Amino acid sequence: MPACPTSSVDFDTDEYGRSVELTEAGLARVERELDVTSLHDDAHYPLLTEINCALHARVLLRRDVDYLVRDGRIGMIDEFTGRVVPDRHWPGGLQAALEAKEGMEPDADGEILGSMPLWHYLRGYPFLCGMTGTA
Repeated sequence: MPACPTSSVDFDTDEYGRSVELTEAGLARVERELDVTSLHDDAHYPLLTEINCALHARVLLRRDVDYLVRDGRIGMIDEFTGRVVPDRHWPGGLQAALEAKEGMEPDADGEILGSMPLWHYLRGYPFLCGMTGTA
């Protein structure tokens, strides 16, 4: 199994610690260890996405700060309230990367069955009202 990038030589984070990306040296290292000529080729897009999710989970998400492991499941902690949010998952493979980081079997991904714009949703109500905190 290839080694995970673990140093600032292999990746950079933004000033707020909200995003992470491979450096040129890190990209070359991953390509070399996976025996891939270019991760940015269209054929390797799913692999590059998985690598970015794994890097995000490893570098940016902290146990007991951003998430909890309880009863064999990962619970996301709301950054504003500090409470565990039930039945919420990170999107786009990030949840699976986090479960792999913690040595857990990945759960089946959820599926979006449908979506609608907010204004279509609100049209279903006969009356709407609002409040203001500045009045």
